[in-house]
Amino acid sequence: MRQHSTWRSSLLCLYFGATLCVLPHGWVQARAQEDPDVDCPYNTGWRPSSSELAGVLSDHTDWVELRGWNSNAEGRAVLCNADLRNVDFSGVDLRQSDLSGANLRSANLSRTNLAGANLSGSSLSAAQLANANLGGANLERADLFRADLENTSLFRANFTGANLRDTDFSDRRLAGSSFAQADLTNASLVGTNLADVSLAGALMVNADLTNAVLARADLTGANLNRARLTSADLRNTNLTDAQLSDAHLAGANLDGANLGGALLNGSTLTGAILHTVGTPNADYLYDIDGIDQLEFEIGRESALVGLRSQLQMLGQNTLERHATYSIETNRIENAFEVDFSGDHQFQDVIAQWFSATLSKVAFGWPAEFGMESSRPLVLLALVIILMSIPYTIFVRYPSGKPPQMGGTSLYKIHPKGRIVRQTGGKLIEGEETVEWVRENNWWRAYRLGLYLSFLSSFRLGFREFNIGVWISRIQRREYELRAIGWARTLSGVQSVFSLYMLISWFIFTFLRPLH
Repeated sequence: MRQHSTWRSSLLCLYFGATLCVLPHGWVQARAQEDPDVDCPYNTGWRPSSSELAGVLSDHTDWVELRGWNSNAEGRAVLCNADLRNVDFSGVDLRQSDLSGANLRSANLSRTNLAGANLSGSSLSAAQLANANLGGANLERADLFRADLENTSLFRANFTGANLRDTDFSDRRLAGSSFAQADLTNASLVGTNLADVSLAGALMVNADLTNAVLARADLTGANLNRARLTSADLRNTNLTDAQLSDAHLAGANLDGANLGGALLNGSTLTGAILHTVGTPNADYLYDIDGIDQLEFEIGRESALVGLRSQLQMLGQNTLERHATYSIETNRIENAFEVDFSGDHQFQDVIAQWFSATLSKVAFGWPAEFGMESSRPLVLLALVIILMSIPYTIFVRYPSGKPPQMGGTSLYKIHPKGRIVRQTGGKLIEGEETVEWVRENNWWRAYRLGLYLSFLSSFRLGFREFNIGVWISRIQRREYELRAIGWARTLSGVQSVFSLYMLISWFIFTFLRPLH
């Protein structure tokens, strides 16, 4: 009876014009089965009646149960280009059905079995897909804007070119799926497993991928600008030509990732594990935050060393120094992480620890391995100010013993041969004299203590290169300040420390001693 009705309907359509005829579902199914690749026979926006839709679903159920998904058998649901807005398909079995180009906006597809279904080009925006099965479904170019995908099975689903803006995939397993060229702008992928997934060319601007697993995923050419990849697993991920401008990669594991041609400007790499291959795009290596806090395992600093060389060639001196700091601090930390269960000689371990400690003291504390190249000058100025305090007390309250008694005191040594002006304006050559210094006025004592601290900081030099001597030339009278007792020891220690600060500032500002 059904075949007779189909034949009669077909003749009527040919007689009155097929473009104005709404065809029964059985004829559509037969056409699709004869030629699986034929375009959808329905016009866009056609809407089946309730009885027609019920018949399609009934026949499809028989096709699934009795014909074992035989694509050549009659009965498979073909609802391509159909207007199915707000239709309730909850709990329906639509495996292997053809819903390509269908309008399923706000439709209820919760608990629906859509495994292997063709949903390419369909509209599923705001659709209810909670607990549905989309395993192996073709959703190429489908619109799933703000669709509810809670607990939906998406294993091996094809989302190529799909609109997934604002979609929530949090804590989902998407292994085997394809998101190439998909729009995942503002999507939530927190804790999502995307291992081995294709995301080539995907638009993932401002997407949240915190704690996501992207190991071995293909992100070639993907747009991840402003994406949050905090603590993401990016091991062996292909990020060739990916855009990571202003991306947040703090704590991300980039071990083995390919960053060839990637854009990293404005990105945050604080605490990230960097052992990558490929060279990032040199034109976009600026405003990077957290290079000084990158991490790498023992003996795997080559990627960071290469990045530092690239920054040096680009004239990014600040970022270059940050990279140096990260390299040296990681080397020192790794030096103290010795596995004594391995083949390590005790003397070698001690030598390694000593070398790391010496490097930390000599280069780390004064200038953070060059990252804070101006810090030695700041420390020098701070020491001058602080040391002026004991010197002021020393000038105000000397030991009380006169010079011949040998107390802790400050003296002005007037050298022999200096020019002395006598009463009446006559100039003569003076003899060497020693003047015991004691100031009863606190302000004058402080000025003299500060001057003594300043001279002590620059007392050491090399032959004619002695800043302390140069400073003494500005005195109106020719004399030299000398102290005995604890003040002399204090002045000597200050001189050595100040020389160390000056040398540190010079080598880290104008040289690269750690390259």
